[in-house]
Order: sequence, then structure tokens, then C-alpha cells
Amino acid sequence: MKLLNKKTLLSSSLPICLLLSFSLAISTKAKARDEDEESGSAAATAVEGKPAPTAMDAYRELEQGNKRFVQNRMIHPKQDQFTRSLLSSGQKPNAIVLSCSDSRVPPEILFDQGLGQIFVVRTAGQVADSIAIGSIEYALEHLGTRLLIVLGHDSCGAVKATLATPPGKSSGSLHIDRIIESIRQNLGPINENAPLVDSKLISKVRDNVNAEIKALIAKSHIIREFIDKGELVIASGIYHLDSGEVEFWSAGVPIIIDALPKMRMQQHTDRPPLPPQHLESAGGDRDRARARIINRKILYSDPGAGLVKSRHH
Repeated sequence: MKLLNKKTLLSSSLPICLLLSFSLAISTKAKARDEDEESGSAAATAVEGKPAPTAMDAYRELEQGNKRFVQNRMIHPKQDQFTRSLLSSGQKPNAIVLSCSDSRVPPEILFDQGLGQIFVVRTAGQVADSIAIGSIEYALEHLGTRLLIVLGHDSCGAVKATLATPPGKSSGSLHIDRIIESIRQNLGPINENAPLVDSKLISKVRDNVNAEIKALIAKSHIIREFIDKGELVIASGIYHLDSGEVEFWSAGVPIIIDALPKMRMQQHTDRPPLPPQHLESAGGDRDRARARIINRKILYSDPGAGLVKSRHH
């Protein structure tokens, strides 16, 4: 048997290498095309009036997107040319996110979402002022969005500035003073002499998020109407800067709030909310059933008391 020398072997294997490289390039392009078509199909659903994901489906997608972000395996969905073209005719986002303006907390990135998927409203300390509330109302009434997430984050500069600014003292800016005063009302009495044991301000951020949810409900009759009809799901969460994880306040499902009966009656009751397994059996009405749960611990008791954390690993 004749042995091939190195030169002959290299020359004979070159066409095979080129063929493999060409095949790989075609395969990669085909995969990218399939992903674009899939993304485009989803975008078409958002603008052609087809049924949008339910609030709970949207919530689970955000959970999964954040899990991808934490694990550094983002897919960066719906950022292709076809999606951009389809969305130029309209939008139908799956969720509204009210979050802090902090540059380290971009919801689209930390939830691994693409164009047209979330309607983002950002203010310092996620303060729900009239402009933020109007933006949320717009998404509810005109875009058909049925999930609202109020998202804080640890080491929040706005909360830190509020704790560091004595009542009655100006920061030097009228507009910043308004932010601080709004957050101060959310945090309640502050003991200036108390040692700061929570360096990341997690408990204060939670208090601020819970208070902002109350403020949204109290200030907006449109939000109250959507809640009353069982057409709005509200979830509260905190983003952890180090881990990249969004931690929601409950185990596996959002904290759902229906404030109207309580606000009208102004009385307490000991009846607990329905368990998730019961709500799952509600079929097509499960979102409405969840949206009618009264989470009394958040609305009418100590913010954050007795709540079970939802963390994915």
C-alpha cells in the first residue's frame, strides 16, 4: 500500500475542509434565518391583533429571561430586521415595567427581552409621579398590556440620598428634592441616629416598592378599574446588582393585588388568599382569578411582612 506524503495529504484534504466550512456557513445562515422567522412570527402576533400572551405567561417569560441573564446564556430575542419592520406599524408589549433610572438596571437586558416586548417607565427610585402613572395608563388602555411589574434594586442611590437628607433640608435642586420627599413618604419615619446595618438598603427598597404600588392604586382610577375587572396583574420585585437576579416577593407567582374592596370597606379580614394550585384549575380565567386575590399583607399591614421570596437557581 502506497503511503501518502505530507504534501499529498494536505492537498487532498483541502477540498474536504473547504466543503465542511461551506456547509457550516450554510447551516449557520439557515439557523439564523429560522430564528429570524420565529422572531418575526412573534412580532407579527404582537401587531396583527392575534391573542397576546396572558399576564401569567408574560410573567413566566420575564422570569425565564432573567434566569438566562443570570446564567449568562441570553438569546437577545426579537432584535432582527424583520421584527423592526413589523413593529414599525404598532406595538403590543407583554408587560409594563416601572423601574429605577439607574444605568445598571435596564429591564430589557436583565429580562433578556427584545423590541416590542416590554413597555418601560423609568424614574429615579421608580417614583410613581403623574408622568409615570400616565405612561402606565396609556399602556393599559391603548396597548392592551395586562402585567405591571414595579421593580426596585439594591443599593438604590435615590433611597440612599433620602436617608442621608434630613427632613426640611434641600439637596440643592428643587426637582431632586421632590424625588427625595416622595421616597421619604414611602419609607415612613427615619431614625437618623440608627446604624446602617443593611448596606445594600434591601429592606428600604422593598418598602419603597410596596409603597409605590399603593400609590399607583390610590392615584389612578384607571389602574383601579382594571384591577376591579380582574384585568391587571401587579408584581413587585428587587434586582440584585451583584448576581443579576430579580427576586419577586412570592413563591413562583406574582403578588397580586386587588385594592378596591379594601379601599371601599376600609376593614381587615383574616381570609387567606387562594393557593396557587386552586388558581391553576381556573382554566382560561386563571389570570382573572389571580387578579382578584387580595394581598392584605402588602396593602394593609407592614410592607413585606410574612412574604415568601421567589428565587430561581
